[in-house]
Amino acid sequence: MGAMTVRVLFAKNGAVQRFVFPPGNYEDEHEMLLTLEKQYGPAEINAPPLNVISFKKGTSNGLQIPDKAIDSCGRTLSFAQ
Repeated sequence: MGAMTVRVLFAKNGAVQRFVFPPGNYEDEHEMLLTLEKQYGPAEINAPPLNVISFKKGTSNGLQIPDKAIDSCGRTLSFAQ
């Protein structure tokens, strides 16, 4: 496994909200994820929920899809399309 830079986003309560990996080798990413989970615990388990601030039009029956949210640390997140 080569060098890999991973961002660990923490919530205000200290729980891991998300691990952000660069695009690359999924095998190396999985090995790194296992190592990080041993050290910090799994992501999203004890983190406070996101506050969804905007939605985009979804289906014709009125279903809306989350577009942007704010996490417990005030970071604005955009959902992939």
